[in-house]
Amino acid sequence: MYVVLDGSTGYKTIEDLASLCFSFFDECCFVLTNPQGNALYQGLPILSRLSLTKNGSFMVFSSINEFLENINPEKVYVLDKSKGQEEFPDSLGNKDAIVFPDNKTKETKFKTNKELIYFKGLGEDLTLSSEASIILYEIKKRL
Repeated sequence: MYVVLDGSTGYKTIEDLASLCFSFFDECCFVLTNPQGNALYQGLPILSRLSLTKNGSFMVFSSINEFLENINPEKVYVLDKSKGQEEFPDSLGNKDAIVFPDNKTKETKFKTNKELIYFKGLGEDLTLSSEASIILYEIKKRL
């Protein structure tokens, strides 16, 4: 399973989501796509340290499309409050990806032939870290 954080600009969200990924799932890879600003300069060292201390794996790509092209996940679930219908995916397989876009004002442009499965998440007032923790916990309970 791949937990993808797309377009992050802050290191704290990287730290939060990577910790969740490494703690909740045995076979999970944290993926960072299009990191910018502090996410790049402070987030990557934190991510490296977390992966060593929690025995996790991670990858970094310059764009979400580069990730999709190179890894080719079976299913791609995307958090999008305007397009989503379900609150969150029922479950994720080992080759599936769940994408958490970190930029609420800019829509992620996907260039893929894969079907994207959008889900709406839990609410407008939650931070991405809070929302991702609830969603990933619910997925963990169902595995």
